[in-house]
Amino acid sequence: MHPSVSPPEIPSLGRSIRNGVLASTVVMFVLAFAMMQVSGEVGSSAAVAAMAAFWGGPGFGVMAGAAIYSIKQDRAAAEADAARQGAGARE
Repeated sequence: MHPSVSPPEIPSLGRSIRNGVLASTVVMFVLAFAMMQVSGEVGSSAAVAAMAAFWGGPGFGVMAGAAIYSIKQDRAAAEADAARQGAGARE
């Protein structure tokens, strides 16, 4: 990366966690609801899906959001180090 080009902005940890929680909660609800539809009861399917989304969604979402944030931070740091080493080699 050229020294005058700024690196892309990385979303904050809170934003990454929020996105992870929302995505995993919705996915858990949809998957659990779809699997419970085999029973043919919409009420019990919705109840089981809501329980799975409530208990599984936020926990997994926090973990996944924090991991994604950490990976992005590590990659940005590695790119910055590579750019510094490349700039030093050219001088």
